[in-house]
Amino acid sequence: MGYIFHTNVQIGDSLFNLSKSVSMYGNRYILKYLRNYFEEDFGPRLCALYGLKKTGKSTMMLQMLQYLDLTKTAFIKLSNKDTMSDLIADVRELKGRGIQNILIDDITLVEDFISHAAMLSDIYCAMGIKIVITGDDSLEIEIARCDELYDRCVLLHTNYISYKEFCSVFGIYDKDEYIEYGGTMENELMDCSNPDYDKDYLAFYSYKSTKEYIKMAICKNLQNSLKKQNYGVHWYVIKEIKEEDLEDAIISVIEKVSCELLNEVIEEKLNSSNDQINWGIIREAINKLFGEKKHCECQYSTEVENKIIYDLCALHTLAKVQVKNQKNLYEEKYIFLQPGMQFAIIKETIERLKGCEYLKSFSFDEQNYIQEELIAIVKKEMFNRIDLYEKSFDKKR
Repeated sequence: MGYIFHTNVQIGDSLFNLSKSVSMYGNRYILKYLRNYFEEDFGPRLCALYGLKKTGKSTMMLQMLQYLDLTKTAFIKLSNKDTMSDLIADVRELKGRGIQNILIDDITLVEDFISHAAMLSDIYCAMGIKIVITGDDSLEIEIARCDELYDRCVLLHTNYISYKEFCSVFGIYDKDEYIEYGGTMENELMDCSNPDYDKDYLAFYSYKSTKEYIKMAICKNLQNSLKKQNYGVHWYVIKEIKEEDLEDAIISVIEKVSCELLNEVIEEKLNSSNDQINWGIIREAINKLFGEKKHCECQYSTEVENKIIYDLCALHTLAKVQVKNQKNLYEEKYIFLQPGMQFAIIKETIERLKGCEYLKSFSFDEQNYIQEELIAIVKKEMFNRIDLYEKSFDKKR
């Protein structure tokens, strides 16, 4: 009897079908760096393609197939039922069959990934095999990079999707669409230009869908990393929060950072606007609404808040940019690398203003004007800050 693979291994003709299944999608900019990993000599290093859910990791891996010799390539789709010993056994068998390129999807689903990750690079990459891994739990890959995979991997992060890339991949040349939905590589975005398209399926279509995405892609990511904190990394501070309260704390911090931008644009309107609206009342209403919301959620210390922000930066959810204030001085501000996430939260806060008791003194038309004006200037400021980040990102790249 021949060897029976322990994991879901695809070789031969099935790879052509996998490659064809993603041929209609545009290529991510970072695909060229993935190609470079296969074409250049990186020594005994594997390549880790990682980021949050729905940022195109698996699609990019399958797109890579079109550039490889499929007779010498294998694709492995892992599940939470697999073990690293099963994976290593299959990799050993593939090497014996002359396979030189191995693409491993969803490796962070494997429970003992961190403790055995170095075997892939130290043994098989050292023998000249090119190995690419992907995983939704990007902090877990960061843990592995700091420990078992220290100096043994090439990292490619998928979270940041620039406006230029958004236009190139989806054929959508609309800044508003980018601010409202940018940040994921959902296939459904390809149909956004269709006026009859139902956008309910998009991650950032509404506050509700955005909150679900945060729970699925970010909260679970951090919670899984906490379980593996013994591997010498730094997110143990959040342990002072009960596990059942951690999700609320993370969402609360994300909402607070999101709405800081809203307060900043209101402050600017307060100092520069010539219209008849009392923007001071709007600012007070926003603060009260946010205060009421936070009062219903778990309480946490400033230390924990800063820690969560730190980890959101490690997840490449947040990044810092230098922004000029009204005094023409530079200040460090956080931006969301998935703009749709921040906009959905800000939009929900603005919509809650309409008809609330704090704005009773404004007419219905004035309330509509306030809502439209705030959304317009928030979009403009968000795009300006992302553009600043993009320029600095290009320089680093």
